[in-house]
Amino acid sequence: MPWRLVRADGRTLHLEVRLGGPPCDGVRGVRVQERLRTVAITVRAGPAPGARCGPGAAAVLGTFPVTVRLEDPLGSRKLRDGRRAGP
Repeated sequence: MPWRLVRADGRTLHLEVRLGGPPCDGVRGVRVQERLRTVAITVRAGPAPGARCGPGAAAVLGTFPVTVRLEDPLGSRKLRDGRRAGP
């Protein structure tokens, strides 16, 4: 899922993700890859376990906060979308 950085506080990143919302479209996980010059973040979305989603299920687009904790402060490292990050 695409995300937007709201703010970075040292080792904590505050992101916003736009998606349909629970139970059919919620944040299911976040993957963080920290490197010397970059930090790549991949946000995964999907239905909640057991959710009944399909034709006729209402979805309202919303913005949802996601907090990511890094091992080291972001500092001058470039923040990248993990869906597009190269090796």
